Amino acid sequence: LGERFLILGGSVANYITTPDSVGTSVTGDIDIRLDVTLDYWRDVRTDLAGKYGAAGQRSWAVELDTDGTIRFTWSADGTSIFQVSSLVPVPWPQRNRLTLRVTLDVNNGLGGNTVAFYYSTDPGVDGAWTQLGDADVTTSGITSIFNSTSATVFGAVNSGSVGVQPGRVHAGSVRSGIGGTVVASPDVRPVAAFSASFSDGTNTWTVGGAS
Repeated sequence: LGERFLILGGSVANYITTPDSVGTSVTGDIDIRLDVTLDYWRDVRTDLAGKYGAAGQRSWAVELDTDGTIRFTWSADGTSIFQVSSLVPVPWPQRNRLTLRVTLDVNNGLGGNTVAFYYSTDPGVDGAWTQLGDADVTTSGITSIFNSTSATVFGAVNSGSVGVQPGRVHAGSVRSGIGGTVVASPDVRPVAAFSASFSDGTNTWTVGGAS
């Protein structure tokens, strides 16, 4: 059998989602990883993953911008947002597959917060990382991530109504702390074909739309 994956058909509501839980409600340092194949790594803004609902229920989101940079959005109060982008775009990968990683240090010890962006050509979420750009992105002010009731979604953000394109999701993870405790780890590769839901051992993931 070939490797299984979640199909993103480029239409609304193609994603996997798990409900809000104590474990997935990371409010401090966070480490997000996503192994994904996309048809386009330029020119199409694409929502990749998030725990991000309507105003009042925003935690975090990861997206690919039209210039190939990775953008990380988060909120400390559920409504107002902070946005940071990678200093350089991701390289256009062979066979259109990359693993992306975003980390947020909410208190870098110098009165600010730090976001770092990485990519890997290794499959899965534990490969060898290359940083995007030659430095972290540091902003003044200690921050936090809002404890929203939004579901955690991979392959889209919120309802998946915007920022969609054709592609595949292979695996993902969310860690509490940079390199810390895994609180969500959807890995589609061992899941039976055409499954409507599956477990990562802690969370139950539901396949949305025509995925």
